[in-house]
Amino acid sequence: MKREKLLEIFATKPDIITEFPEWMLSLEKVMNIHSRGSAVIGEIAGRDSIVAILKAHELHQFSFLLPSIVYTGTEYGNPEVLIKRLDFVKKELAKRDAHTFEPVIHGSPKLWMQLCASSFEISIERWGFYTPCIACHLYLHIMRALLAIKLKISRIVTGERSSHEGVIKLNQLPYVLESFKDFFASYGIELMQPLKNIASNEEIAKIAGPEEGKNLEQLGCVMSGNYKDLSKIRELPIEEYLHAELLPKAKEMIDKILTSG
Repeated sequence: MKREKLLEIFATKPDIITEFPEWMLSLEKVMNIHSRGSAVIGEIAGRDSIVAILKAHELHQFSFLLPSIVYTGTEYGNPEVLIKRLDFVKKELAKRDAHTFEPVIHGSPKLWMQLCASSFEISIERWGFYTPCIACHLYLHIMRALLAIKLKISRIVTGERSSHEGVIKLNQLPYVLESFKDFFASYGIELMQPLKNIASNEEIAKIAGPEEGKNLEQLGCVMSGNYKDLSKIRELPIEEYLHAELLPKAKEMIDKILTSG
């Protein structure tokens, strides 16, 4: 993967959903991946995503990794941090006799908008709250699930943790993670969550190792910090919102893409 191409895609953020440029995902590459029964898709994002890949391999869960970098409509920062993390993963997996394919870089700000922002007013009126974070997290999974379906890969390694030493993340509440896992299982996709029950940041840093442990930089989000009053989280109808609105909307979106593709 040429650094210049990655930077160009991040600068323009084109709609890349199920059709990919030949240089990124050629027929030869697709056939090569098809022949690898133990291949998984792994997200390349923040440190937890990298640690999850290492942990999944430690648990003997794959021998071939297809890295996936998904962009949203709200990120900012230097995407070269993702290149550094990708290089780190390649090097670490090579030490462990695992092969890393060249990455797929994909996303759709339009799809992100439809899932995360178009229902802002409806969400306030119907549910009494709005946050893009849960829908955004789901969007990232959707993009990778569509890639997995295209390549006949059944597993995606994710870096989710249900606890971050007491730090609350709405998009990683335990029942949110379970709902996402069940949702994608209906499409034959397993969301592997090797860090789900690891709350300790110290343990995460230990798995990462000293080299990645120094690399704390990651892309920012313009919507970061959009929920402040954490004392009211238990009062929010998040579970109802998930099952009555967000997941049905996601299913309609995925099914439409699959049937039109």
